[in-house]
This record gives sequence, C-alpha cells and structure tokens, in this order.
Amino acid sequence: MRSFIFLLAILFFASCSNHAIKETIRETIPIASQQLSVDTIKTMENQLVSEAKQDSIEQVVIDNFNFSTYYIVAIDSGMNYYDLHAAMLHSQETTSLKIDSLGRYYDVKKDLICLPDTVFDEVYRGEYSPRRYPSEFLSIEYYDFFNDNATYKNMILLAAIYENKTSADSLLTILKIDYPNSFTEASKVYVGCMH
Repeated sequence: MRSFIFLLAILFFASCSNHAIKETIRETIPIASQQLSVDTIKTMENQLVSEAKQDSIEQVVIDNFNFSTYYIVAIDSGMNYYDLHAAMLHSQETTSLKIDSLGRYYDVKKDLICLPDTVFDEVYRGEYSPRRYPSEFLSIEYYDFFNDNATYKNMILLAAIYENKTSADSLLTILKIDYPNSFTEASKVYVGCMH
C-alpha cells in the first residue's frame, strides 16, 4: 500500500492543477489496484488536493525568502547609457563613491549592459547580471530589476543599496545638493539563486 501512495504522490507533484491530479489518479488507480472502492479513491483524491494546497502555501513562503527589501539610492535615471556613464564619471569626482562595473560593460550591438562572453559561469555569459546586495559604489543598473513599474531598458546610476531607510535618506540628503534628480526608494530585490 505504501508504494501505491508513493506512486500517487509522484503523480500528484507532476500535475499542474486539481483537475489534472484527479484525472491522473482516476487513470492510474485501475492499473494499480482493481480492488479500491469509489469512496477510497475520492478520499485519496481529496487528501492529495489538500496536500497540493498546502504545498502552494509553502512555496509562497519559500519564494518570500528569496527576496529582501532594500533601499536603493540613485543619482539619476535615463534611457541613454552614455549620458549615465558621463554622470557616473562626474559623480566619482565629486563624491567619495568609487565605480564598480562588476565586470560588466555596455554592448552596443546587444544594446545591453552585460558581462563578457568569456565569463566562466555560462548562465551569466553575455547577459546582464544585476547588483543585488547592500553596498556603496557607483554602477549603472537596469531600473526594472528594482522597480516593477519602470520602463524596460530604463537605467539608473545607482549609488548605494542599504538595508535600512535611514542610511539611504542620509546619503540622499548629501547627493541632493549636487544632484537634484537623486532619489531613494524601497525595493524588493531578488537575492535567491540566479541559476
């Protein structure tokens, strides 16, 4: 009986909806055992559906662990990489912040901030790899990674990512003197595995 329940559990996890689960169970049960009653089959279906709902709830909890709320501080935003790059060079001269491109460059042909095609990790090779953790340095990032409402390919000149609002507001106060377009906002940043 345990192997039969195990078989049903495997079929359950391979299914995408309650309807698919029930159909799979109905198709499998006659093959596995001709002696199960209709009531037993319905009880098993209900138990598996209940377990599926619980798994969905657990997945939401797991997914929330893959995100952290950080406070980003940006000096400017725009669609033109070269304008932001010039602003980044100027900002480095007027602030104590250093530039760190994280090994990325702007590929004109791809119209993309990306890592070189020679990067060891094939997942990131030739692709955009976002800045995701608390830090203080200048980099150009795609804004839609930090803000779901941002326009696709809109970029920001990012000065810092903080874990607390007070630090972000302090830096913003300093930046606003020379950079009136500076802003800070809370961002739900994906910090889970990128593979």
